[in-house]
Amino acid sequence: MRYRPRLTTATALLATAALSAVLTACSAGDEGGAGGADGFTYWSMWQESEPQGKVVAAAIAEFEQETGVDVQVEWQGRDNVTKLVAALRGGDVPDLVDQQYFTIKNAIVGNDQYTDLADVYDMPVPGEEQTVGEVVPAKYDPFTTTDEGARFLVPYEVIAYTLWYDAARLPDVAAQPPATWEEFTQVLAASEAAGRNPLALDADIAGYTEYWTSTALVRTLGPGGFRELVSQPDAAGWDRPEVRDALGKIAGLAAQGWFIPGYDSSKFPAVQSRWAQGEADFLYMGSWAPTETGSVAAEGVEYRSFNFPTFGSDDSLPASAIGFAVPKSAENAGAAKEFMAFFLNADRLAKISTEANNLTPRSDLPVPPQLVDANELVSGKELHPIADGVAATYADFSRESFQPLSAQLLTGGITADQFVEQIKAKQVDYWKANG
Repeated sequence: MRYRPRLTTATALLATAALSAVLTACSAGDEGGAGGADGFTYWSMWQESEPQGKVVAAAIAEFEQETGVDVQVEWQGRDNVTKLVAALRGGDVPDLVDQQYFTIKNAIVGNDQYTDLADVYDMPVPGEEQTVGEVVPAKYDPFTTTDEGARFLVPYEVIAYTLWYDAARLPDVAAQPPATWEEFTQVLAASEAAGRNPLALDADIAGYTEYWTSTALVRTLGPGGFRELVSQPDAAGWDRPEVRDALGKIAGLAAQGWFIPGYDSSKFPAVQSRWAQGEADFLYMGSWAPTETGSVAAEGVEYRSFNFPTFGSDDSLPASAIGFAVPKSAENAGAAKEFMAFFLNADRLAKISTEANNLTPRSDLPVPPQLVDANELVSGKELHPIADGVAATYADFSRESFQPLSAQLLTGGITADQFVEQIKAKQVDYWKANG
């Protein structure tokens, strides 16, 4: 864990003064604390014992002390938005929630149950001379805005999806990571020839198999191309030769026997743990991989990663974001918004990196050593939402059709041609029911 310098007296006074100015500007004429409220409710996606939960809890304590606002937080875990959806049908709705962007979008954007957060982006970050919009670059707009351009999310954590490996075991890969699909398959073949298992995959998690198929389609069609494909009621785009070719490349990984034995019958997290212990060379996963596998990793593991290999010109990076949102029916939206700006302060947000070992949207904050490669990609590449945003826009289709077929493709149960025929039929049925 990196040392975070303590606030000097001068800096603390500046932070207090800036926060006071923000609160005054946004709650002039109102009684109570931030946003004119004495408090607000927050349903967190974290447990308080998790690293991110500890960071958020510390920020809440600071916010309460500096503003007098009472934050009633419920550490609900990953089901917080599921509970929010139920509450929207009748019940007490929280003022603030957080989750991955696509989960938030599925829950409250399509049904117009979100609060526009444009004013948050205009707020100064307490203790700094920049606004929220200035510390959150425009490259994250695909994760924070609706299709019409309204702001529904304020991000505080960024996820990059890359191919992970142990540089201590694979120094040649570290010296020259494969950039193209041809180079990548050559590396996989060399791994097999050396008696190693090239790839790891917990195939019982259908979403993990979707990473492979969806990224292959983005590599072929460009960012937005896969989502456009799914938007077609007649599903005709699946017959394009380049689409079949992309799916054939992914099917070929299973056909070659390049996945670790047992990947198609084990239970998560067995396979990723075996990867961390050196039983396979590569794992395609989000930037939480080092943290999630660190406790079981072999001694001396050096976490490194590279971007999904290219098929042609597209080299964008699959990514996602975790952030805050406010339901439309929130009674204390103003206070919740003030907390968002408060949390984006560099000293507080830096703990997501230094203590929770994850990336943040701010380019001026420290980066965990194991995420240096991922951060360089985030900084230097165009970002596209993981699964090209299909999981956010067409969630039922993704969960009920695309993911299960991806799992079958990655485990050798169907060919690329069979995938195409089945996904076309499912997509036509989807649009008949939802058109």
